[in-house]
Amino acid sequence: MTNHRYTQIIVPIDRYIRSLTPKAKMVVGVLEGSLLIALFTSLIFYVH
Repeated sequence: MTNHRYTQIIVPIDRYIRSLTPKAKMVVGVLEGSLLIALFTSLIFYVH
């Protein structure tokens, strides 16, 4: 069985990111990293 919701969301996003310029890809990577850091920070502060 395939998860069609996953492919309907991920495939267009993947195609869009592949078409970006290298500078735009770097910006997307930095934004992703900062969101990940914010997630882990909030998790640490919530646990303690």
